[in-house]
Parts: sequence; structure tokens; C-alpha cells
Amino acid sequence: FFKVVLRVLAPVYLILLLILYGYLGKIALYQSLPVGQMNWYASGATLGLVFFYFSLTGRQDYSWLPRALKWGVAVLLPVIAVQLAGIWIRYQAYGLTAPRYASMLCVVYGLLALVFCFRQSQPKNLFLAAGVMVLLFSLTPLNVLDVPLRQQQQRLLTVLEANGMWQDGQIVAG
Repeated sequence: FFKVVLRVLAPVYLILLLILYGYLGKIALYQSLPVGQMNWYASGATLGLVFFYFSLTGRQDYSWLPRALKWGVAVLLPVIAVQLAGIWIRYQAYGLTAPRYASMLCVVYGLLALVFCFRQSQPKNLFLAAGVMVLLFSLTPLNVLDVPLRQQQQRLLTVLEANGMWQDGQIVAG
């Protein structure tokens, strides 16, 4: 398993990182974010690093892995920064939607994973963090469906009030 991960998946992961850095170069050159692409690739790269962290941490036969994981964290930081900027731009323009909220939560988990990876913590702690996040954002009022709904309702009410179309809890013709 470990040889497959290192000989097959690691080169694929490096290609993904090259694509991401190509996107970063394109963003720097044209000063605009590609629509709908960066978030998926960046999430995939973070997921890849988390996979390597879970599957390769603690292997004694590969002494270079801890350094490689730390370098992986360093390489992903600019990618995640651009990903967060893109999410923020979309949030400002269109508000919070369920997919965008889920994406934000995935980025938060990815950042948490990067911290765990950099500190060389045990992967079981990251599994526990995933379980806590799943419970928190699915069974509480912070769930992935209700938070975006409340935010979109508030945005709509703000627009209606600003245009004089919301009075006494009713929509009226402006």
C-alpha cells in the first residue's frame, strides 16, 4: 500500500500542485480569479495532503516523510490563501449558500489538518476533530442548511427594507 501511495499517488499529487501553481501564476498575471476552478483544485490538494498525513504518518522506514509533510504545508499555504480570497469574493457578491458554507468548513478543517501535519501530531486527533465538526455542523443550529438560509433571509430583508418594501413584517409594493 505504501509503495503505491508513494510511487503512484505522490506524482499525481505533484502534478496537481503544478496545476495549482499555474493557476496562481495566471491569477497574478491577469489579476483575476478563474471562476469555479480554484476552489475544487485547492480542496483536492488539501485532501491529498491530509491523505498522505493519515496514511504515512508514523512510518519508520521513510525518515524523510516528516520533512516532506512540513514542506507540503508550506507549499499549500499560498494556495489556501487564494482559495479563501475566492470564497470571500463569492460570499460578498452572493451571500452564504449551503455549498459555499460547506466549502468554508472544509477549508477550516484543511487548515486544522495543516496545523496538525506541521506539528507532527497523531492523526487520531484529526479524526476526532472531524467527528466533532460533523456533529457540530449537522446537529446544531450551526448546521449547513440553516445558517445559509438565515443569512440569505437577512440579506433579502435588508434589500427590501432599503427599498421601502418591508413594513410591519409584510412585503409591500414599492
